[in-house]
Amino acid sequence: MKKIYWIGGSWPNGCELEYYKQTANPQRECAYPTLISNAIGAECINLSEDGSSIDTILVKFSNIVNELDETSVVLFELQPIHRVSFFDNDDKLKNILPSGYKIAHNLHNYSEKWYKYFDTPKQQLFNHDRNINLLHLWCTHLNIKHYFLNTIGSHTESMMDITPDSAWLIPKLNCLAEIILPVTDKITREVVYNDSPSLTDVEWSIQKPFVEKYIHPCYVHPNVEGHKKIAKTLSELLKNA
Repeated sequence: MKKIYWIGGSWPNGCELEYYKQTANPQRECAYPTLISNAIGAECINLSEDGSSIDTILVKFSNIVNELDETSVVLFELQPIHRVSFFDNDDKLKNILPSGYKIAHNLHNYSEKWYKYFDTPKQQLFNHDRNINLLHLWCTHLNIKHYFLNTIGSHTESMMDITPDSAWLIPKLNCLAEIILPVTDKITREVVYNDSPSLTDVEWSIQKPFVEKYIHPCYVHPNVEGHKKIAKTLSELLKNA
């Protein structure tokens, strides 16, 4: 049986699905990685974590790379490029997230200082491209089938991106969230969940029914119907990949 490894953030981790009590573990049983594996007859190994970054993904991959073989497929589900992670004094990997995140997990003590003193757009691109290139070349060297996909946004700039289009399950200029939310912010290229000034009244009138159907009562993550919709689309992409 083929094994599908998911390494990503809160969306594949099923964050906020605790609203649903129909199953013993809705966060995993109702999340799209499980639904996809069931649909295509594969074993699901979900290593995703709320609030993660490209650094977290790289570390988690390094921990399991020796157990991968020709039957394995690895899905690297990427988070916004402003997120990074650092080891703390106890050698535990901690997330660096901007202040104001309603759902924050495993935060580093110096999270705010990073954004005050060190974070820049160029640093974000460097960190993102460096780690994606490393993951791609590592998997290619070991002949491990792998795909990247953006989760809630994308970006057009790069410093040294060498990943081919064939390495992206969803085109790199798009994101997974567009499966359930049709409107993205034209500047940040991220999905919008509420009546934000970044959207016109017309854009929000288009977006609102999809938010109500696929997000609510969750805050910024898919509900059960949202996970089902994503699973259906990604299952077809994986079958045809």
